[in-house]
Amino acid sequence: MFYLAILLCVLQAVDIFTTNKAISFGAIETNKLMKFCQERLDKFWFLPKLLITIAICAILILFVPAKFCFYCLICFNIFYMVIIFNNFNVIRRQH
Repeated sequence: MFYLAILLCVLQAVDIFTTNKAISFGAIETNKLMKFCQERLDKFWFLPKLLITIAICAILILFVPAKFCFYCLICFNIFYMVIIFNNFNVIRRQH
């Protein structure tokens, strides 16, 4: 379970990197919450995102039954893999 949580944090970091890269090439953030964070926190927009991810992982691991936790983390990881794939496609189209 711990490794899936670590993977999710790594995927978050890759998402942040690819989002910044896409924006630097002229793309726009379509997630309204992240756009709000970008407007208010400038280059530190990703901090709430990372803190929420760490909190969710901790809650899942500490308080949720193992089997359900496993499936939740698998779903979150797949979800972020899709987002990262999309970010790379946006970068490729913009560049």
